[in-house]
Amino acid sequence: MAIQLDHIIVPSRNRVDGARHLAGLLDAPWGESQGNFSPVYVSETLTLDFADREQFESHHVCFRVSDGEFDAILARVLAAKIPYRSSPRGANDMEINRPWPAPSSLTSAAPPRVLPREARPCPTRTCLDPLAPPR
Repeated sequence: MAIQLDHIIVPSRNRVDGARHLAGLLDAPWGESQGNFSPVYVSETLTLDFADREQFESHHVCFRVSDGEFDAILARVLAAKIPYRSSPRGANDMEINRPWPAPSSLTSAAPPRVLPREARPCPTRTCLDPLAPPR
């Protein structure tokens, strides 16, 4: 059996509001309360369990989604006027990070694309960090 990530506990200042907010952005089902957690059901195999915490570190999480799903998520982020950035740390630059082309598509005549600022590529089509505060 392949190892799969089942759930992650996501520290939040308000677990219900945090879960509702992310579920709305991802268009994912969620539950207001399941014991000490407010779960967001990201997929059939992954649950993000929001838990109330007073102190916590920010973390970068990258979801693999289709182009259409990403465009819909980004539209919801823009509609909510949520600041975002193209890298896990730094200023809210309101840019998205697009990955480098696949190595097989590179030739000597086709240099790699330049990413905005010093953003590092993510293994998905795009990266967007709408929930983490700027550092």
